Amino acid sequence: MEDLNDKDTGHALRRLPVDLFQLGLAIREDEFTREQLEYIPLFDIETGEIVTLWKHSESLDWITEGGWRNREEWEKQQQIRQGIGKRYVEIPYTSHAEAHMLLEGFLDSLNSEEVEEAVTHVKGIGNTLLELQQFGIEKWQWNNYMQEYAEDFARDWLRDLGIESP
Repeated sequence: MEDLNDKDTGHALRRLPVDLFQLGLAIREDEFTREQLEYIPLFDIETGEIVTLWKHSESLDWITEGGWRNREEWEKQQQIRQGIGKRYVEIPYTSHAEAHMLLEGFLDSLNSEEVEEAVTHVKGIGNTLLELQQFGIEKWQWNNYMQEYAEDFARDWLRDLGIESP
């Protein structure tokens, strides 16, 4: 692992093999999606991997807890649970309010008064994206915009953790 200096703070940064695309996907989730998931995505600050903590993994006995295929799987979940805040940190998500602000930025990036005027009466991100299709603007364009934001956010977040991102 190579140490690099952060030009802004002077602190040494660790280089880890981080999958920015996957990290970006996790960051793009909003709080409502995260709440519905049966797991919590965590970042391993030692390996740079994304790990999964199953919400139902709190049992003290792997045999009585339903759903575990084997003891090793249960033990790994216990190790992750015990390492939260030390080795594992929860991956941040995009709040619903942030997503709406990003949608405004996306609309501004289209540089079309006609489009902006057409969607001013529309409520909700999904409905806005449907309305945009009338102008040839597809959902994948919004997804790309969001992914770019999430990967930029991830780089800053990793830097705050002392990790240099690719």
